Amino acid sequence: MAVHTKHPAAAPPAPPPREKTRHLVLRAWCTFVVFTAFAGPAWIAVLGEIGTAIVLGVSAVVSVVAWMTLRPRIDAGRLPWIALAFLAWSAIAVAWSPDATGAAWAWGSLALTTVQSLFVASVLTWSEIVRTIAAALEWVVGLSLAWELWAAIWDDGALFTGAPLHGILGDPARLGALALLAITTLAIRVAARRRGRGIRVLWIVVAVLLLLRSGSVIAFVAAGAVAVVLATVLLMRTVRRAGGRTPYYVAYAATGVVAGAALVLWRDALGLPELPAHSVWAAVLDGTGVVGVVLFAALYVSYVWRAWFFAVDRPRWDLRADRPYSPLTLLPTLSAALLLTQGLADASPLQPWAWLLVVLLGFKLGQAPLVGVGPAEQTAAIERGDRLPTA
Repeated sequence: MAVHTKHPAAAPPAPPPREKTRHLVLRAWCTFVVFTAFAGPAWIAVLGEIGTAIVLGVSAVVSVVAWMTLRPRIDAGRLPWIALAFLAWSAIAVAWSPDATGAAWAWGSLALTTVQSLFVASVLTWSEIVRTIAAALEWVVGLSLAWELWAAIWDDGALFTGAPLHGILGDPARLGALALLAITTLAIRVAARRRGRGIRVLWIVVAVLLLLRSGSVIAFVAAGAVAVVLATVLLMRTVRRAGGRTPYYVAYAATGVVAGAALVLWRDALGLPELPAHSVWAAVLDGTGVVGVVLFAALYVSYVWRAWFFAVDRPRWDLRADRPYSPLTLLPTLSAALLLTQGLADASPLQPWAWLLVVLLGFKLGQAPLVGVGPAEQTAAIERGDRLPTA
């Protein structure tokens, strides 16, 4: 007769590991940091330049202290040296600028944004970075809509009159760009099948409304560029034979050249006050000279190159060649399409929100070229809030 033991061999059931409180606080802080970079004009409108400078400085100190406490593993050889070199050269240019105060303010914003970008990229995984950027953009979109509703109720606001919306950013072009970035990031999270898809679809609808009501022509053009890049990436992923990507590369390059040339030639004919008289490249040339342009171009070439292959190449670190693609890998290259298009008509890539994207995502691409794989990700440990190894 069989005997049933009362002592099973298997381990007793246990709840799944949960994030520790300190890691939840860390993620919330990173969301605040990213939101601060995205909503810079709102801080200036509320606190003024001095108050905003204090917020930026104190938040940078807090991030540095947290960084030193966590001590995440970093490959020093893969630091964003080109971005740091551009900052160093810009500091020299500031000393010779006729408007030293304004130039110093702009340089200080970029320097503090660089520190925050390196911090966020080093303490969060790819999944958490996309989640953090999406959360910050939800705050930007939500507060912008709330502001426009408030203005429409208490004054003759633009929400119900058909005029372009400014949101908390005070600029239709910037609102359109960040609304487009919100649509892109939230759609990536929906495609990744993360929980809360329904509420994200609602946020996407709000972001689409703000994009359309911003009336920003350059944002509409950028949306077309993002759509073209997305379609190209998805086509590239379907190629199975050697050399099959070449026709797509040729078509993609030709389309980019034609679209860029058309935008540069016709931007003055659009007749909209939102479009400045020169592109980001002219602004960099005016402020930092030829050396600055070379460094800035090298930074974007490096970022675009890594972001592109991060999106189109199948994740592989051994002999297995059938691992599925991750939607999270689309964010860097789609962000690059947005920033490059915006830069053809204004100086957006020199603003803190754009600089944060380039430095943060570019640094993460160097530290963790695969989602969820490698010491820079440390997926299980970091998502439980465990201390990262230092060696």
